Amino acid sequence: MADETYFVEAYSDIYAAKGTKTIDIILDALDKGTYQISQPIRTLDYFDGTNTQKGQSGTVVITEKSAGLISGSFTCTMSSGGSSSTISGEFSNIPKK
Repeated sequence: MADETYFVEAYSDIYAAKGTKTIDIILDALDKGTYQISQPIRTLDYFDGTNTQKGQSGTVVITEKSAGLISGSFTCTMSSGGSSSTISGEFSNIPKK
């Protein structure tokens, strides 16, 4: 579970942090639906405390948005320094900030 999670409607931003690790998802909207990660419009960045990995391809699915809360999931192929990996996760009832 993350130490801090929130979304910012004005920037279509979903953010989560656990210690020094962060995930920052920026989309072009936060409505229910499926969004393809495509730099520079829809981005997913993962910071592991040392390095930032940039999402190259993947999806963010927003399954629920109501009463100032948002839920969904993501799967994304990341790259950093010539290597790549895949990350995935779910978010549930993240509050609006």
